[in-house]
Amino acid sequence: MNDVTADFNIDRVEAVLRVAEAALREARRMKAELDKVKAELEAMGARSVVTFVVDDIGDLYAIRTTGARERLGRVIGPVGERGLPGEKGEQGSQGSQGERGPPGPIGSTGEPGPPGASIRGDAGEKGERGERGPPGLLTSIDTWVEKIHYQGAIVIHGGSTYQALRDTASEPTAGSKDWQALALKGKDGQSLTIQGTYKEGNRYKALDVVTLDSCWFVARRDNPGKCPGPDWQVGPVGKRGEKGPIGERGPKGENGADGRDATEWIAVKMDRRNYTATPIMSDDSEGPPMPFRELFDQYDAERKGS
Repeated sequence: MNDVTADFNIDRVEAVLRVAEAALREARRMKAELDKVKAELEAMGARSVVTFVVDDIGDLYAIRTTGARERLGRVIGPVGERGLPGEKGEQGSQGSQGERGPPGPIGSTGEPGPPGASIRGDAGEKGERGERGPPGLLTSIDTWVEKIHYQGAIVIHGGSTYQALRDTASEPTAGSKDWQALALKGKDGQSLTIQGTYKEGNRYKALDVVTLDSCWFVARRDNPGKCPGPDWQVGPVGKRGEKGPIGERGPKGENGADGRDATEWIAVKMDRRNYTATPIMSDDSEGPPMPFRELFDQYDAERKGS
C-alpha cells in the first residue's frame, strides 16, 4: 500500500469516528429527555398514557387512552450529509453452487483436425486360379469372298482389313454395321520419274526429273511450266572448289585421235535405300548421284498441308 492510500484511509476513519461520537451524544441527549418526560409524567400521575410514537420528521408524541395526542419534543435530528465510503471488506466465503443454467447456443464448426493414421490390413491370401476363358476372336486372315463369314472372322478386301462383328454375308465397307475396320487402305505411294534433258513444250507431271545446264530439276506439280521456274525444284549441287595455282606450261602434245560424240542421259540407276538417282550416260558411264530425300520430305509436308 503506498503513502497516498494510507493517508486517505486515516481521514476516512477519523470522519467515521466523529459521526459516531455525534450520534452517541445525540443518543445520550434523547435518553435524558425521555427520562425527564417520564419523571414529569410520573409526577403528574399520567397513568393514562398508552404508548409513545415518533412521526416522520422525528417528533415524539404521547398517545393517551382518551385518544389525545401530546407532542413531547423532537427526538431525531435532521439527516446529516452522506459520509465517506468505508474500506473494502474482506472477501466472503464462497457461496453454494447455483442451479444449472439452460444450454447455450450451438457453436460454430471448428477447423478440420489432422488426418488420422491410416489403417491398412494385411494382404489376403492368393486366390485360386480361375477357369480357362473362351478362345479369342482373332483368327487367321482370309481374302473376302461372297459367302457367310462368322463372327470374329478377319478378311482382306480392297486393300483394307476387316473383322466380322456378327455372322454376315454382306460386303465389308468402312461404314458397315456388320464389319469393323481394323486397317484401311492407304494412298498409293509416288516416286521420281526420270525424263532426261528438259525440252520446252513437253508435258511434265509432278515428280518428273529433268536436267538443264548441268543441273537437275524436279516438277513440284503437274504442268509445272517453263524450267527453271517456281514450280520446279532444283536439286542440290556440290560447292565449287577454289581455283588452284597455275601450273607450269607443259610440252606441246601430239595431235590426238578424233573425239567421240557428246554423251547423253539414257537411263538412271535408283538407290531406294538412300533416295538417290545416278544418271547412266550413252557411253555406259555414270553421272553424279542426285539425292532426293529433301524433295520427298518437302512434297509430303505440302501434301499434308503443314
